[in-house]
Amino acid sequence: MKIRTSKKSFRHEEVYGVGYCKLQYLLRSEEPIAYSAGIYGWSCDYYKIGDIYISTGYSPIGKKADYKIVEHFNKLAEKTYDSSISWEEGKRRRSMLLKRFAKKIAQVKE
Repeated sequence: MKIRTSKKSFRHEEVYGVGYCKLQYLLRSEEPIAYSAGIYGWSCDYYKIGDIYISTGYSPIGKKADYKIVEHFNKLAEKTYDSSISWEEGKRRRSMLLKRFAKKIAQVKE
């Protein structure tokens, strides 16, 4: 279950922002730890991956994750939904991809 939090509470954390549905395949089997909402409703969800947080939604916060890296890892994750792969194996592969993704975006310097 995710809890409601403010965007301000994440200002001292290492957070990377990704637009709505840009990581839909990579994050599909993950549970967000928290979400933020504003006067217009839901803004973003937060996922903790290793030492960093990923913020994804209509109004994500944090450093912008490199678009090419996001697209690359999401396409790799999409392939794990092949009918020839069991759900457990697909989830294991997505988990590995997610760890690699987090490491990769943290390495990119702005």
